[in-house]
Amino acid sequence: MEIGMPSEIEFEEVIQLANSMKLDLTDANREQFVIVKDFGKVAAFARIFPKGDLYELATLGVVKTYRGQGLSRMIINNFE
Repeated sequence: MEIGMPSEIEFEEVIQLANSMKLDLTDANREQFVIVKDFGKVAAFARIFPKGDLYELATLGVVKTYRGQGLSRMIINNFE
């Protein structure tokens, strides 16, 4: 699995996933998101806002088939 910023196409997938999960996407843009990919497929995503020396986790979604595999922790640990 790899973690990084979504491409334009991956961001469209994130938007579709977030909408299906009924997550807040108010004023969302691609640069606010981090994704975890598994063989090129979005498995998890988070919307992160830098706040000075801190980061605010605003939205977090994990695709149902990937839940329980530590992907949320992977995203959070990326910012430690």
